[in-house]
Amino acid sequence: MDRDYHENTKDSRKSKKILKFVDAPSETICRWLEKFMMTILDQIPAGEETRYQYFGWKTPRTVEYVDALFQVHPELRFLHLIRDPAAVARGGQQNKFYTRKKAKGKIDPNAERDEFILARWAKQNLPVWKKHKDNPRYLLVRYEEIINRPEQTIQRIFDWLGVTEYKMSEALAVITSPADAISRGDNVDVSMIAEAVQQLGYGHRL
Repeated sequence: MDRDYHENTKDSRKSKKILKFVDAPSETICRWLEKFMMTILDQIPAGEETRYQYFGWKTPRTVEYVDALFQVHPELRFLHLIRDPAAVARGGQQNKFYTRKKAKGKIDPNAERDEFILARWAKQNLPVWKKHKDNPRYLLVRYEEIINRPEQTIQRIFDWLGVTEYKMSEALAVITSPADAISRGDNVDVSMIAEAVQQLGYGHRL
């Protein structure tokens, strides 16, 4: 079972509500996560439960409460997908986020765009990887690995999940990327987050 949690769906609105509790006590976060996950599972039609052995929830926001997710669901696995921070700094979504936050006065008005985006990338990703890199329920995958070595990377993900029945051709067919997917951001200086860049596998950018 897989769904597109568009920003206007009830599922996405509820997941945004959970974000308000990121700094709340763990008990509060877990309680809201349990309620949210139940609303998702309740969408499975009665009598069809056995059809859905795997359920994927894709949203970058989950990185904010991965600890609680592990606690709430003992079988949950967290696939941590990251991308070259230089390319992220040149991405449309992050630029929109920066512009929106700046317009609302929620960030330092003197903060440069690249500085803000790079610092946010490091803050979100490095602590999670450091804490869970040895956890068998956690797997870090780089976007560039999917583009450059798609079959090997998909195989690694399926092996980690325990998926044994699949068609590799169908999995490969959904992988698309723009022409500049790998080269984007070549002119971005990432030295301000050197530790994160190095440890998360992008040392060639330094």
